Amino acid sequence: MRSRTAYLTAIWITLMKSAQKNATRKRATDLDIAIGARVRAARKRAGLSQADIAGKLEITLQQFQKYEKGINRISAASLFQIADFFELSVLDFYFDIPVLPSSASELSESEAMLLAAFRRADFELQDAVRTLIFAAVT
Repeated sequence: MRSRTAYLTAIWITLMKSAQKNATRKRATDLDIAIGARVRAARKRAGLSQADIAGKLEITLQQFQKYEKGINRISAASLFQIADFFELSVLDFYFDIPVLPSSASELSESEAMLLAAFRRADFELQDAVRTLIFAAVT
């Protein structure tokens, strides 16, 4: 009986460590979403499909889609590859990204609603809204 209890305890500890590791895994941020949108814009300017780029980078189509949507973070090495592919600097993906509040709780209700609607919009509409807002405030 002692060995069965020890075995079950070891399994329980392993499962708890795994759950703890998954709980502390970092999620994509607003910065990841902004960088993904810039990758998408570069791809569209080049007139290429997601599958074309995924093949060139030797990653799956699904992984590239997650990069563009900001669901998965793009590693520094992958971002360097992407920038090199489009003949851009890695800094081009970071240039002029506004500093956002560190948490959603810092947004007012109307700001949060506006941000949520903006994220649901396609890239062309997002670009038009950005242009309109920047023109209005400068």
